[in-house]
Amino acid sequence: MQRCGLAVRCFRSALCMTGNAMNRFAASAISGFAATAPMTGAMNLMHRWLPVHERYPLHPHIISMRLAKAAGVHGKMGRRQRHALTLLNHYAYGTFAGSVFGLIAPRERGPAVAVGIGYGLFVWAGSYLGLLPALGILQPATKHPARRNALMILAHLVWGASVGVLVSVLPDARGQERLSLSPGEASRPSAPARTALRPNSTGAMS
Repeated sequence: MQRCGLAVRCFRSALCMTGNAMNRFAASAISGFAATAPMTGAMNLMHRWLPVHERYPLHPHIISMRLAKAAGVHGKMGRRQRHALTLLNHYAYGTFAGSVFGLIAPRERGPAVAVGIGYGLFVWAGSYLGLLPALGILQPATKHPARRNALMILAHLVWGASVGVLVSVLPDARGQERLSLSPGEASRPSAPARTALRPNSTGAMS
């Protein structure tokens, strides 16, 4: 019986850990999606400040159109469809990158923002110096105009800072653990709740 009880407890712990990981993944993915909005706004704003000869479409549009050509659907798409595809790919990539950020993100806002900024720079470098050139989709950033590189770097820093803030404020599984209790368990006060007002050794309330 003791072995059976231990097995049940281990199984419940495994389920709880899996739920925590999934909730953290979902919160991070949502953060990545939402952070793509201010990033897009910053990109569009800075695009207007570029010299006229550098105001050709931004990289997300170029990448999406080249993928559409590779798939043989570019010629069948109208202007709105091309714009929609660009946004779809852009937000999907932001969502994916945000979900990965959840694996390393601190939960405190200050450290999360700092790590998010560094992660945003890492995403830019990994994409525009590594992945996209390796796939033959885009030339490496070293061959792009400096002002356009600066635009994309700043946009990724905006995304990284935003995803850091959002990951730190969105509730994850730790905020949902009480919801997984049975009604009987939820009705009983937990030990921390009963001792919440006991003064500690310094006289402060803990």
